Amino acid sequence: MSVPMEQASTPAREIDEPERFAGRATILNDLAGALGLEGGHIVIFGNRGVGKSSVGRQREALSRADPRIVAKMPGALRFDFLPVYFQCEDSVHMPPW
Repeated sequence: MSVPMEQASTPAREIDEPERFAGRATILNDLAGALGLEGGHIVIFGNRGVGKSSVGRQREALSRADPRIVAKMPGALRFDFLPVYFQCEDSVHMPPW
């Protein structure tokens, strides 16, 4: 995939195209394992600007078996979920725990 230089980095916007998501194979493997667990939930947290939203978008693609991200995974995946993506912003108030 060829990307113009001025679009190579978009720090204010998450990466939602699996072709542009790179360097986090361990995280993708962990997500695949977590998706296979019965009754579990996946929570992505961390400091601002570290790529949480990008990882969330890839989790969404992985859970619906998007072939662009499945091609990056070692082994066969058989996910067929209907993912829901919920992004917390300043307007969403979380409990103080």
